[in-house]
Amino acid sequence: MTVTDDEGDTGFDLVSVTVSPETSDEIWLEAECAIAGVDWSFIDNVSSSNGQHLLAPSGNNLSGPPSNTDQMVTFDFQADAGTYSVHALVQASTGADDSFWVRSNGGTWIRWNKITNSPTFVWDQVHDSDNSSQPVIFNLAQGSNTIDIALREDGASLDKIYITSTTNLPTGLGDMASNCSQNINLLLKSTNNMRIIPNPVIDEVSVFFDQPTITSDIQVFDVAGRLVKTISKQEYGKSSTISVQEFEVGIYFLRVQDENGKLLQKQMVIKK
Repeated sequence: MTVTDDEGDTGFDLVSVTVSPETSDEIWLEAECAIAGVDWSFIDNVSSSNGQHLLAPSGNNLSGPPSNTDQMVTFDFQADAGTYSVHALVQASTGADDSFWVRSNGGTWIRWNKITNSPTFVWDQVHDSDNSSQPVIFNLAQGSNTIDIALREDGASLDKIYITSTTNLPTGLGDMASNCSQNINLLLKSTNNMRIIPNPVIDEVSVFFDQPTITSDIQVFDVAGRLVKTISKQEYGKSSTISVQEFEVGIYFLRVQDENGKLLQKQMVIKK
């Protein structure tokens, strides 16, 4: 920092500023902006929060959670240390498709069964079906945390989650989520699908497209929606590898525009 007095003399000193991540006692997160395993389907729906939701993969994992991340959805977020409840905007039409596996911070999986059956999306609090369906209280750490939701019964849909240390109950579509850099409804979405592997990433990430495409520059945004890097235009086949060594640990969004002017976006988590 440099200071100049009224006579034009200057002096300077080194000032260190530490910015702590913003936290809240109410956290809203969109499922389609989380880290979704490749087996999940992205469903466009004007009635869903943010215009899109996730459909669970085919098959069932009734006796235990899946062993790989392809059938999981991971929500990364910041929180103050404390106890929280988790509510989800879900659709479970019948008793044959009304459950998920849930855990926090890589801990013990919880069997969340008998979600409220409804032909439309409803809010349901995560409860433990192996403990008389008691609501689950999650102990979260200061700073970075994760919630994993995994396939148990196919046919169940996941739209949004609400994590709170209050007694407030979610209604409607809830508040604006913090994990989408831009409302997907405002984007012209491409029918092509972009995947990034691995995710979370340490050194470099591979970007895959379901269809060969010529894209614009790849833009990287931070969680606040600020453009932090532009990677020059190149022609893709079905994959390309990008180094992320220069990035700080955190949540980012990769966005590209295809040759038809439509946008593809994926969340990327960097952990070193």
